[in-house]
Amino acid sequence: MIHCPSTRTFAIIALSASLIAGCQSTSSTGSKLRLPSIATNGDITQARELTSRADRAFRSGDLERADELYRQSLAIYPSQTGAWNNLGNVLMAQHNYVDAQDAFRRAIDLEPNRPEPYTSLGRLWLEAKYAQESLEYFDKALEIDPRWLPALRGKSAASHQLSIATPEYERMLRTALLVESDSQWRRFFDRERSRVEQALEYEG
Repeated sequence: MIHCPSTRTFAIIALSASLIAGCQSTSSTGSKLRLPSIATNGDITQARELTSRADRAFRSGDLERADELYRQSLAIYPSQTGAWNNLGNVLMAQHNYVDAQDAFRRAIDLEPNRPEPYTSLGRLWLEAKYAQESLEYFDKALEIDPRWLPALRGKSAASHQLSIATPEYERMLRTALLVESDSQWRRFFDRERSRVEQALEYEG
């Protein structure tokens, strides 16, 4: 599915409006796609097989096929937190931010104590150029698991864009350096820590 720039712009506007209106579980307002409804669960074995095929399609970059298979799986067995989260990731890769937000929120409704969908919502807002709004979701993920690496990365990227320099953020960067193994991210965290320490020293 190909989205022109104007379609992406309208999707971002609709996404922003839904948050301002205080919607905690949006329908597909402003979207051309309809997500599966959460109804009675069916054959979980069949659903898991479809989800596995969707995962493989997603990893190979076949977004349309992954989208189709996740929907088929969730139509059969809607109580799959990971499938909802991955469907949201597929939709976000297609720049369909409104339906992606809905998919992530359905994952949260199913398992509110998992950090993955909160992190995904944070990434969505960050990609949509709303760094400040993204922090709310990265923080929720880190409340659940303070060492959840994807949320540590996301929060640091947003904080860098916003030039945040607080003691709390500096402590988070120290945690990130303890759990990060990727060399590029370690360099980024180290540079951020130096920036924040210098800013705090200057303010002090």
